[in-house]
Amino acid sequence: MKKALSALLAAVMVLGLLALAPITAHAATIEVANATEFGNAITNAANGDTIRLIANITCTSTIEPPTAKTVTLDLNGNTLEAAAGIKLDGGAKRLLLADPTNGEFNVTGQMVYGNGINVYDGCKAEISNVTLASGTCVWVQYGEAVVYGNITNTGTASGVYVFNRGKVTVEGTIPDPTGGAYIHFGDTTKTAAQYTTPSTKAGYKTYTDGSSTVWVKCAAHTFGEWVVDTQPTATTTGTKHRSCTACNFREDGTIDATGGSGDDTGDYFKLWGKTTTYLKSNFWNWILLIFLFGWIWMAF
Repeated sequence: MKKALSALLAAVMVLGLLALAPITAHAATIEVANATEFGNAITNAANGDTIRLIANITCTSTIEPPTAKTVTLDLNGNTLEAAAGIKLDGGAKRLLLADPTNGEFNVTGQMVYGNGINVYDGCKAEISNVTLASGTCVWVQYGEAVVYGNITNTGTASGVYVFNRGKVTVEGTIPDPTGGAYIHFGDTTKTAAQYTTPSTKAGYKTYTDGSSTVWVKCAAHTFGEWVVDTQPTATTTGTKHRSCTACNFREDGTIDATGGSGDDTGDYFKLWGKTTTYLKSNFWNWILLIFLFGWIWMAF
């Protein structure tokens, strides 16, 4: 009887603990086919939810999540156009792309401050391309933006304005503007040629004022001299590398094995335990010449 009562009490305790255990909510995927559905999804999505496009959508109102949450966009091969810009503020709002190669999230118009995209207060946005004729294409203060494509300023727009520990990464290009600045750091500006070396991110040119940083992917590497890491031997290949002087991108290469016997070091010939200063081909040419002159001497 006591054993049965103990088992019953243990079962009740386990059930009680299970009842008190927190319930973990699973992230939802919300499918949208037009601007209205997308706006509702941005407003009502929970933290961690995914919004999946099932058609091309143009948003004529500024895309602005109302609360601090992370929302992932599954473009699903479609194009999402922010014709009135993007605004992320208020701390920890994150608008991310599930797959930057599967569709495009393009900014083609300005939000209320005259910028294509505004990111600050610890927020983060990932987009494909930005195209503006005026204002600033990407504006970041104490936040982060990633542009997987190009920033295009068709008129007097500035490419990037960043300050107060802001970070911007551009996988494509920022053209030299006709009226605005290439990159603004508060009150200072930088041209495309005013990058910082050494780069703080391999493969990207670094632009910084000491507080904020913009990384622009290096489109055409300028390599320095090859550096030998491992010397080749008669039977094994060697290794070498060289780095881009602008972005520290490293290119690795191999050095062919020298071939020959164990006494053959490749460019040099070892004679009586010592390495000569003659190239192999020159050594055998000298031997041939000696025999030739000897034969002529003996003949006459």
